[in-house]
Amino acid sequence: MEFDKKLFELACRDYVLEVVNESKYLRKRLSLIEHAKIYDWSKNKASYNQVVSLIISEGSNKTVTKEAITEFESLVAILLEAGPKYRSPVEGAKKAGVAIGKFMTKERHPLKFMGKAALVTAAIVGALYLFKKLSDPCVRQCRGNAECIRNCKAVAIKKTIANLQSNMTNCRNTPNPEKCENRIKGEIAKWNEKLTKLA
Repeated sequence: MEFDKKLFELACRDYVLEVVNESKYLRKRLSLIEHAKIYDWSKNKASYNQVVSLIISEGSNKTVTKEAITEFESLVAILLEAGPKYRSPVEGAKKAGVAIGKFMTKERHPLKFMGKAALVTAAIVGALYLFKKLSDPCVRQCRGNAECIRNCKAVAIKKTIANLQSNMTNCRNTPNPEKCENRIKGEIAKWNEKLTKLA
């Protein structure tokens, strides 16, 4: 699958907006106007590097290099390649596991400070990217036909869910496999809900 940086940027923005919307921490500490300003900045004003850096640093003040951004893009691409195109999720997971093992054990890896939590974040951003990559061209071809659009989105959502499920096996490589699996299961539940709403 060819990497589309513009779609990746949109997926990253969607991820940040989802985090901003769902954050209990932000809701407790910010006024409604401050919350709206963060949302607006994330959606409309932040540059590509700022949005991806925000994801990589998990909202902290850690410095994120251009190399780290490139490596995060690579990690998402690895997880997408290890998705449901293989004969079985196990085969895909093995391929991803080997690639990710090499990826995360580099001596001075730019994403080292994220730890293995980078896998979950990359899988979720990758799911958003995959949905956009699969649905956008199909929806454009529908030319306003509601049934066609629904079918395009349904197929894209099913492939996105399959990709998340295949990436769940990588959770065993994280410090807290149960937390990782629960987070991905939560994402799968959200995608299933979107699929149900299309019906």
